[in-house]
Amino acid sequence: MCGIANRVSCYRWGTWLRGPLQDLLYEVLSPTRLSRRGWFNPTVVGRLLHEHVSRQRVHTHQLWALVMFELWAQTILDSR
Repeated sequence: MCGIANRVSCYRWGTWLRGPLQDLLYEVLSPTRLSRRGWFNPTVVGRLLHEHVSRQRVHTHQLWALVMFELWAQTILDSR
């Protein structure tokens, strides 16, 4: 949930995750990728994605954190 102090920022990111960054969101948080790494439940993440994209709930912060964590893991851990 977005607090008052960052509501505009949250709205902007939420909109981008439903628009121009949606493909990146689905690619980085794909069930195959999540299952292979084994850190997050693909069913739960899929529900978050569906609810966010269909505007049922706002999961901007959770989804952005998951995307950044997975991209970090790819960059740092997978390069070893």
